[in-house]
Amino acid sequence: MKNLLACALVLLSSVSPAFAQEMSPKATEVWQELTNTCEQDKSLALEMVEFGEVIPDPLPIPVFAAKAGAYRQVELSPNSPTVEIIYLGAMTCNGSHVFCGVSGMCANRIIINDLDYQIWGAEPFLLNVEPSALKNRDYFKTTSIIGWFGYGSKCASQGDPETDPLRSCLLTAWYDEETGRLVFQHDDANFPI
Repeated sequence: MKNLLACALVLLSSVSPAFAQEMSPKATEVWQELTNTCEQDKSLALEMVEFGEVIPDPLPIPVFAAKAGAYRQVELSPNSPTVEIIYLGAMTCNGSHVFCGVSGMCANRIIINDLDYQIWGAEPFLLNVEPSALKNRDYFKTTSIIGWFGYGSKCASQGDPETDPLRSCLLTAWYDEETGRLVFQHDDANFPI
């Protein structure tokens, strides 16, 4: 019975998400990296063995699962390429949120033009620019901005002593048509990864 369960777990974990055919090659690569991280985690595999049982060889494979909202595509402007958001808070490995910290902040991913940006924070969402702000503004074509709530050290901004000690903040990114990259309100030397 245990072997049958292990086979079922392997089949479930290897099934691609229904939206995989829509993902860019970079998003598919990131998704596969997350799946592999889960499935190769020996400590999670050992948690599947009940106390007092003989540890099987090979170990059972942990099950990677993604809920609705784990992956979505958004448009930031009429001229921007599709932006892909991978929200790690909607992903589990054996039912545990292993891709997020204790505070609930996750290492989410934003992918645009085959560039992969890792952002730490809560679930990303869109902030829409009011139509009146766009009227007669040919130089600023962005209609939506990506926002997410940050925490702790991610809230420090440009060495400002007033904002450095903040415990939580709203972080944003938008698409720059000239550079073909996301622009962030803070200077993070790690972008893109």
